[in-house]
Formats: sequence, structure tokens, C-alpha cells
Amino acid sequence: MNKVFISTILLGYLLFINTTLNGQQNKESIQTMDKNYLPIASICSRNSGMIDKDTLIKAESLICSEKNYEIISFTMFRYAGELNSKSNLLTAEMKKCIAEMGSGNKLSFFDIKAKTPDGKTKSLPPIILKIK
Repeated sequence: MNKVFISTILLGYLLFINTTLNGQQNKESIQTMDKNYLPIASICSRNSGMIDKDTLIKAESLICSEKNYEIISFTMFRYAGELNSKSNLLTAEMKKCIAEMGSGNKLSFFDIKAKTPDGKTKSLPPIILKIK
């Protein structure tokens, strides 16, 4: 007769499962999703803080922390106004505005929308940056 023992531990978004079958132990971890989990968007691996202007100009797009989510639109705001993108890509006009910014100027990306794997649209938190 086979003896099976199963124990589980939930730590944050990881579920650890330990199973023992006839004395042989098997450990697994499975990433789980909380229903209130909200992915974040970033640009140049940042979603807040200081950033070098040249690095930001070279950036092509916003990226979502959840690989299965696709950013479909966002708005860039700086002191001179707002610019919109209907994709995850920075427009030429956005890059021109960034190039004109001086050290200490603030820049934010907000109204960031992402499509989930099941086709729903989610709003993501804003990205707020300051030029070095």
C-alpha cells in the first residue's frame, strides 16, 4: 500500500507543495495570483525615482511586470502638457519632449491600460520620474 503525505504553505504569491510518496519527498512551488493583484508598468526598469534623460530617450516602450499582460495605451504628462500613445510605444513627439527636458524636471506616465490574458482591460498605477 502506498503512503502519501501532502503539506502546503502559502507565502505571498507562492504556494509551496511538499509531497511524500513511500518515503520519497518531492517539493514544488506554484505562483498564485491574488484577485487584488495589480501588475505595474515600468520604463527602463523603473516605475519611480530619478532617471538619466539619455537613457529615457533610448527607451522604446512601457513594459508590464506581468508577462501575459499587454500595455495598449498610456498618457505622458510633463509641465507643457499631455501626449497620448495608443500602444506601449513612446511616440516620436514624446521622445522630442523628453529631449527638451532639463535636470530636475518631472515626468509621469498615467492612464496606463493593459489587456489581460482573458481580454479584459486593467488600469495600472502611474510611473513618476524625475530627470537627473
